[in-house]
Amino acid sequence: GGAAVREVGAALVRQPAWSTQGFAGPSVVEDDGTWWLLFSSQASDTGRYCLGVASATDVSEGFEPADEPLLCTDERDLIDPSVYRGDDGLVLTWAERIAGATDAEGTPQGPDSWRITAAPLDLAEASVGEVSELLTALADGWEAGVVDGPALVDVDGRLVLLYSGNQWGTEGYAPGYAVCEDATSACVRRAVDAPLEVPVDDTAGDLVALASLQPVAGDGGPEVTGHGLLPDGSSGQAEPVAVRAGLSWRDDALALDAAAPIEITSV
Repeated sequence: GGAAVREVGAALVRQPAWSTQGFAGPSVVEDDGTWWLLFSSQASDTGRYCLGVASATDVSEGFEPADEPLLCTDERDLIDPSVYRGDDGLVLTWAERIAGATDAEGTPQGPDSWRITAAPLDLAEASVGEVSELLTALADGWEAGVVDGPALVDVDGRLVLLYSGNQWGTEGYAPGYAVCEDATSACVRRAVDAPLEVPVDDTAGDLVALASLQPVAGDGGPEVTGHGLLPDGSSGQAEPVAVRAGLSWRDDALALDAAAPIEITSV
């Protein structure tokens, strides 16, 4: 069976001064008694997606967003922040979309490119250190030129980069993984020819896709939560569902236990 969580209300107490309406890819971490929410949102001045941060001492009362973005660039969209706690402190990972070439009228002439990057993170100072590239999307194969939703997690003494490939909202969207020497060095892709296989618990129904894996504490070892897609027979579209699964090594390959749904209730 799956886990259960309670929905207590809106995460942010107000709209950040720097962004337009709309948020994506949230991640929460506790550091020295303060809870921090990281997210991506569209900047009102450039239209680019940037990384934002908000803080709270009591998460049930919501997070207060900073007036300035944590990280932003005029050339790339930054999405899906995630925080890893290593021996040397916190490390921020995120996905970047670099727009393809355009002609003089702005018409696209080439595909976008995607990569996953990381940098040391100081939340108290709202600062990000030197940026390193962990993984670049493969144009051919199951990733179809897109990688997003990164997360670093320790699995039985090995540092693993989880990520998603292909287009969100399609049946091709799936999780991949790479193995890293450390949190800010290039990682070695292990899901090359096919994505990470996701077995499904009987209670999860007919999942057509699962990705955006994020690590959570588990009683028996590392676990992940993720976004699944269930087919919607009435519209022909897919509807999202939250799931949880265990994570371990089997025969030198990363493996997921059966994914079970997370029951979400409101207070």
